[in-house]
Amino acid sequence: MNSTAPLKGVTLVELMVALAVLATVLMMGAPALTNLKNNMAVNSATNELVNLFSYARGEAVARVMNVSVAWCNDSDCEFTASVFTDRDGDCTLDPGSGAQTDERLRVSSLLPDSLKIDNPLNCFVFDSLGAASGPLGQQLGDTDDIKETGIDFTIAADTSTSSNVKRTITVSPTGSISTRKSAPTATD
Repeated sequence: MNSTAPLKGVTLVELMVALAVLATVLMMGAPALTNLKNNMAVNSATNELVNLFSYARGEAVARVMNVSVAWCNDSDCEFTASVFTDRDGDCTLDPGSGAQTDERLRVSSLLPDSLKIDNPLNCFVFDSLGAASGPLGQQLGDTDDIKETGIDFTIAADTSTSSNVKRTITVSPTGSISTRKSAPTATD
């Protein structure tokens, strides 16, 4: 009885077929994972910006004074937002002296490199009643930069990706803050 038991194992061909199937499945799932990552980043940045705007509006009402939200959004700096009391409503953090000093309340770096924001202004003001306006009380709707319905901020994934994930935040003239998913444009 010299019978040998069959060898158990995987041949090289079977291993190569299994790896090819696995690679195909992973390649099909990669775009979905990229979209999921972009969607999460856009939603997170949107939530942070809404919280910052809500904070500024709340401080304006609580302090019974103007509170400005200003930001840097160009190639020289990351998107950094600053909330500060603004006694004269000019969107400038004035050093002043004594009771006339503007106070920085919060600074926030909001957007990672993979996101961009499209907005018409670099500052707006909440007054003591929580209403929003442009610098120096410029009413919403007075310029092409500010629509009658409010100020729109569109946050989007970087255009170098295939994702069209976008969210828009609107600050209305009354100071209410709303968000919505934005439809992709023809240039996306």
